[in-house]
Amino acid sequence: MKLSLTPQVMEGFVRTFLLERFDNAAEIPEFHKELWGYCCSKEKQVAIAAPRGHAKSTAVTLSFSLASVLFRTASYVIIVSDSATQSEQFLGDIAKELFDNDKIQDTFGAIEIIKRNESDIIGRFMDGKMFRIQAKGAGQSLRGLKWDNKRPDLVVVDDLEDDEAVMNRDRRDKLRKWFYNALLPMMSVSGRVRMVGTILHMDSLLERLMPERQLALGGGKNLQYLVTEGLRQYASKRVPATWYSVKYRAHSDDFTEILWASKYEVDGGNAKQALQAIRASYVNQGLGDSYSQEFLNIPLDSANAIFRQEDFVPFTEAERKKNRSYYVTCDLAVSKKDTADYSVFLVAAMDDSRNLYVEKVIRERLDTYEIVETLFALQNLYQPLAFGIETGILTKTLLPVVEERMLQDGVYPNLVQMPPVTDKIMRTRPIQARIRAGTVKFDVNAPWFFDFQEELCQFPRSKHDDQVDAFSWLGQLLNRMMAANTPAEDEEEEENERKQSFSQYGRNKVTGY
Repeated sequence: MKLSLTPQVMEGFVRTFLLERFDNAAEIPEFHKELWGYCCSKEKQVAIAAPRGHAKSTAVTLSFSLASVLFRTASYVIIVSDSATQSEQFLGDIAKELFDNDKIQDTFGAIEIIKRNESDIIGRFMDGKMFRIQAKGAGQSLRGLKWDNKRPDLVVVDDLEDDEAVMNRDRRDKLRKWFYNALLPMMSVSGRVRMVGTILHMDSLLERLMPERQLALGGGKNLQYLVTEGLRQYASKRVPATWYSVKYRAHSDDFTEILWASKYEVDGGNAKQALQAIRASYVNQGLGDSYSQEFLNIPLDSANAIFRQEDFVPFTEAERKKNRSYYVTCDLAVSKKDTADYSVFLVAAMDDSRNLYVEKVIRERLDTYEIVETLFALQNLYQPLAFGIETGILTKTLLPVVEERMLQDGVYPNLVQMPPVTDKIMRTRPIQARIRAGTVKFDVNAPWFFDFQEELCQFPRSKHDDQVDAFSWLGQLLNRMMAANTPAEDEEEEENERKQSFSQYGRNKVTGY
């Protein structure tokens, strides 16, 4: 039986054969029909971000994979998840329906089992047509994967990313490399990939496939691809070679719109109140970020964020003209490769009342020569009281070049070595405390400001954290500088030491004279 899959066909298939597999089987939510529309499209690459607990695995990984095999739109299917164990569980659910669902057997005919184990099933229909479904885990070898002299024609990716691994940048990069270098190339020329999951990090693989990322590729200031409509975001215009993708959230900010209301209307209950209660339970446990991630596909709760949009108070022209002392902090990466971290120089000024003004942020990929040139340019322009630079990068890479330049120019920046702090969140606390006290203001009209604010508001789940690091060093530097003695205090200490060095007879305690 070969029939083109459409959302309508998928709905009929699920109602007939699989409805009992869904929570609240009395109703198929409208957004599931939308998911099937994405899956049944002719698009080669589809990515769907949906909240946890909204049966996305049942709707896509189970139902769509199963229908694709039974309706002969795919014959070699690969199920991929973050672990082999998880993908094998998905495969087990599919196998159970294929071989043990009497309704399917009666409608599509008996299916002969050629091979069946935890990670691989091969079956044959009554007309002799064969199919194969395999389970794979993230990072497994996929190179040269073939069966019956053909490559997979459908790859279903479900929750590819792990909560713990996604917090590590190296592991994110490793997964992304495997995804593009191993998973996508293994498909046949006409093959399709359908990816579902929940966004766990602002630099996660799934987030990178979402419509926001397509905007940067579109070109032209007047092109508006991103559409926020109700509880979903999607691209209004397709950009060649990008993913056909959509992002859902469980409810609107005020809970007036709910993605799957009937799921929470148990025993005549109110869906809005139920979701509010769930959110309150997360927040009361200090897990606001987790709720935002699981239900809203935003892996950061703005209410508990380290830096918030309201923190970024603008300073006035009158404040700009005040008598101020300058400080510069740096987060440096000595490389110009496209994949390298950025180098960041942050310039801030402090007035006599100890109010702080962030005036300039430079964020570029720079080599050693360019870093040194920038450092001395800022020294000449602002005459800062101190440059805060992490100890390791200074001593291991820059110090010989900087010292040579000092002797050459006769200019001697005050380089304050900042000891490395492994806990980046704790590193932010001094500057965060100054912000909460209302003593930090920003040049909000500067061209660097938007990216700076975005990175800080998304921390610690932002794609990059180099601007966060430079800003954090500012807090650390100021604490060190403010803790240091003033010249008057130094003189007082020297006088006390001098007095204490003499005996009651006016003789030096050491020399006796």
